[in-house]
Amino acid sequence: MGGMRPLISTTDLAAALAGPAGDRPVVLDVRWRLAGPPGADSYREGHVPGAVFADLDRMLAAEPGEGGRHPLPDPADLQRDLRAAGVRAGAPVVAYDDADGSVAARAWWLLRWAGHDEVAVLDGGYAAWTAEGRPVSTEEPNPEPGDLTVRPGAMPVLDADEAAALARDGLLLDARASQRYTGETEPVDPRPGHIPGAVNAPFPAHTDDNGRWRGDAVGVDGERVAGGARGRRGPGGGGGGGAPGGGGGGGGVGRPPPPAAPPPPHRAEPGKHRAAEPTKHRPTEPRLPRRAGPRALSGACSADPNHPARPPPLHGSPPSALQSGGMSPAVVWDRALLGYDLGGEHPFNPVRLELTVRLATELGVLDDVELLVPTTAGDAELLRIHAPEYLAAVREAPLVGWDVGHGLGTSDNPVFPDMHDASALVVGSTLLAARKVAEGEAKRAVNIAGGLHHAMRDQAAGFCVYNDCAVAISWLLDHGFERIAYLDTDVHHGDGVQAAFYDDPRVLTISLHQHPFTLWPGTGYSAETGRGKADGTSVNVPLPPRTKDPGWLRAFNAVVPSLLADFEPQLLFTQCGVDSHEEDPLADLSLSVDGHRTIYATLRDLAETYAGGKWIAVGGGGYQLIRVVPRSWTHLIATVLDRDVDPATPLPPGWVETVTKAAPHAELPRTMSDDRDTEFKPWGDGEDDPVDIAVRDTRRAVLPLHGLDPDDPRD
Repeated sequence: MGGMRPLISTTDLAAALAGPAGDRPVVLDVRWRLAGPPGADSYREGHVPGAVFADLDRMLAAEPGEGGRHPLPDPADLQRDLRAAGVRAGAPVVAYDDADGSVAARAWWLLRWAGHDEVAVLDGGYAAWTAEGRPVSTEEPNPEPGDLTVRPGAMPVLDADEAAALARDGLLLDARASQRYTGETEPVDPRPGHIPGAVNAPFPAHTDDNGRWRGDAVGVDGERVAGGARGRRGPGGGGGGGAPGGGGGGGGVGRPPPPAAPPPPHRAEPGKHRAAEPTKHRPTEPRLPRRAGPRALSGACSADPNHPARPPPLHGSPPSALQSGGMSPAVVWDRALLGYDLGGEHPFNPVRLELTVRLATELGVLDDVELLVPTTAGDAELLRIHAPEYLAAVREAPLVGWDVGHGLGTSDNPVFPDMHDASALVVGSTLLAARKVAEGEAKRAVNIAGGLHHAMRDQAAGFCVYNDCAVAISWLLDHGFERIAYLDTDVHHGDGVQAAFYDDPRVLTISLHQHPFTLWPGTGYSAETGRGKADGTSVNVPLPPRTKDPGWLRAFNAVVPSLLADFEPQLLFTQCGVDSHEEDPLADLSLSVDGHRTIYATLRDLAETYAGGKWIAVGGGGYQLIRVVPRSWTHLIATVLDRDVDPATPLPPGWVETVTKAAPHAELPRTMSDDRDTEFKPWGDGEDDPVDIAVRDTRRAVLPLHGLDPDDPRD
């Protein structure tokens, strides 16, 4: 094992442990979690055979003090502890943890700092080891003492002043969870926030759901950022000098290699639950009540002599005279859907749905429209996408405490009462929309409560417990549809739906989202194109932060229409999250309500042109609860109904009064518009736009798989 690379696979470690006793590596179990349980307890319950427990607090760091919470250990103490663990000069060492690899990476760095180069991190950690059914042990070894001499200084170290200078003049990466970087939460340190100028590169973004290290990623401002010093590749990249979780930016721009498997599901951190970038202005969102709030708002949609009559702002025909065959579209809504409530100060506040329905009602969008009441989805439907053990965990979670696994009980996905029933009702609402279209009762359907696109087979993720989009698409495939196009306009990558159909050529998934290096969930690169016979049916357009309406629409029109024309879908299914708005607190694209309205009109046209008019639209993300979500989703409902709302329409006085009573300090817009110009220049015009890198990479990754020329704007 001489000349060790930074990573070692479970297969190679198992082979090394089965070799001659004198050649076996010392294995360090460094499991540790910020909020517990203690790593020593986990070690005693089971560990890689022969592994020695190395406590982060006692062995890999000195006592907390002026040097920080986990300062470098005293070299003499470290030498004593490493020798006690059996570490010998020139002999291999392997470290593993069971989380995101960050503690194992610290052990890797520390041993190299101490002058010991023969060290590797177990790719995937203890979870990967046990998932493959490899042996574990509860016996605590008594290793023969080693002879390592610690010679500190082999790796560079910065003091506080040097770190501040690097953040100002170079690139300093803050690898903590994004909530801690922004100061939104700080569970241990006395001062929240980050070093001014530091860039957040949350550590879990470098590993997939199994804790395995991912390959190089195109990073901030198009630079490659990989582990280790500038220009070197860390774990996942195959280079010998990279550092796991290191802080350097490399040179060059390009696409990462295609993944060997579907994109990873959600990781516990960094999560999408984060505050806005501190330097970016967003109007302050006043605190709104949650489920009590909608009840407090009750009655605002009913006739009230104190409310002036609403103006007739609508354009277009009533829903009984649609382009799509004269059938009225289906609108799914019931107040019971407000039960999907993650509680507390969680940004996924159901009041946004209530405010949307009230605004649409006040504007007359829903006049004479029957609102369809959903029922909860049964297990047979949920099991189309989700694992039986996951359903059991969701049911049991409110009763069994914090350690439930499956992504539940995190800051993104807290456990809440009646979680299974509330989540299954969301799935049922989207299934109802799908059923109305499949049975020929409607050609269009809209369900703003749906769009929980991050949930994975056995994992809650990104505020999503069950994946209603994937369940509905699976159901549609069994009820008369052979080709479905799923189009995701949420600011976050539609990872759960992509993963569900990554090897299914019947489903074309297209996602336009903020670049994965700059935003959770860290997936959705152009090179993620599908697998096997489905290669080319996963399409991702990762857009740079602060992309505005014209750039977004330029990228959309450069990629989407030609693929739909080639795929010939029988139905268009769209996830219409509105967290791409410039005021959204959880992301950094810069779209407007006018941009959203234009997107919906474009989706309607695409459904008519390429999918026989069949279109199902669901909601998704959106966390500016007052100023953005109600207006944008009212435009969505109106577009589905062919009752387009004039952007100049004033907000109805009744709705304004209702919101003002609930949030008296809210800064309300005046109209259904942000007064933004959405005109864009088509791609291929010879001009340079910041989105053109994403357009080029996506077209070159996908269009040849459809027999199209990626460099010809006519394709």
